[in-house]
Amino acid sequence: MGCQKGWLTSGAFAALCGTTKETLRHYKDIGLLSPAHRGDNGYFYYDVEQFYDFYAISVFRQTGTSLEEIRRCLQEQEIESARSRTE
Repeated sequence: MGCQKGWLTSGAFAALCGTTKETLRHYKDIGLLSPAHRGDNGYFYYDVEQFYDFYAISVFRQTGTSLEEIRRCLQEQEIESARSRTE
């Protein structure tokens, strides 16, 4: 499967977010921000809309929030969102 519209390579997404591929890799490794897709070529692709997730993480970081606290907060938000869709 090729790269779909709206998907960015790790490098392109890092540039969009003003960060490094290493930061994105770390966030992926700790379960904070996972790529939307892994291509047949082994490359990771991010959806352009994941920029908003990265921005939220950045805002939390600027307030001194730990990565673990951010991860828990985002997971709780996903659970609540899924719950509201099923009700």
